Amino acid sequence: MKDATMGNQQEIADIAWLAGMLNGDGCFSLKVRKRNDKVKRKGAQVDLSVTLTQTDGSIIEKAKAIMERITGMNTYIVEYPPCGAGKNTKMNLRYSKMQAIRKLLKAVEPFMVGNKAARARLIIEYIDRRLSLSDIATKKKNPLYDKVSWALVEKYYEAQGKEIPKDVSELLRD
Repeated sequence: MKDATMGNQQEIADIAWLAGMLNGDGCFSLKVRKRNDKVKRKGAQVDLSVTLTQTDGSIIEKAKAIMERITGMNTYIVEYPPCGAGKNTKMNLRYSKMQAIRKLLKAVEPFMVGNKAARARLIIEYIDRRLSLSDIATKKKNPLYDKVSWALVEKYYEAQGKEIPKDVSELLRD
């Protein structure tokens, strides 16, 4: 029994460590944009992502292992060459699938603080809302946006101190 407790404590410590990394060097993104489909569908689209950026490869590898245990999904390390003398290679880990983002944020949010914790909760609430609408899905199984979904998007933008782009906000009023 002692080994199971130690393993559980290590997992909690790993998740708390990852939360700290995401709180400091991570980016939670909920961006709304005007749809630009070739099939000329009108409307707006919401893009979600969680990204961790670092220059230390061992930190990225540790974060990758923890993220994959939490989500059950692979993530890849994308390297960007140094942009100037004396600069290090920058590495990113990123999730953009709703289910992976939800699992990840649900795990780390209790260990986060400040504005990022608040934004993590809004993203979780947004994803939960979108998933609850899956019964009203389109043929491509993408749930339709509703007023509650858009209200959560607006709250997220407010939490960032930003406004929804004008071309999108005009679409939402129609």
